Amino acid sequence: MKTGVCHLLRNDAARAEAAFSGLIERARSTDLKERLPEFPEVHNNLGISRLRLGKVNEAGTDLSVPRRWTRANPIIGSNAAIAKLSGKQPAAAVAPAGAREET
Repeated sequence: MKTGVCHLLRNDAARAEAAFSGLIERARSTDLKERLPEFPEVHNNLGISRLRLGKVNEAGTDLSVPRRWTRANPIIGSNAAIAKLSGKQPAAAVAPAGAREET
């Protein structure tokens, strides 16, 4: 993960995307020796990388993580809202930004 973050900090979004995509692939691996735990931060950073590359739809998908992750880390929800706004979907940006539905 550190490698991908370093690429982001150096404004090398393409290399960051590759690094984070690789981590997600390993988290989904069926080989238990290769498998890594799945962290919401990896999805968040992949989404940021793709936003910087102009891949707005892909970024929105990466940042559409389970609600339990956005509750634990509200920055992910904020980034998801930014991705939706970048994709010209303002109504879809409300929920990830943390708006509460009335019951």
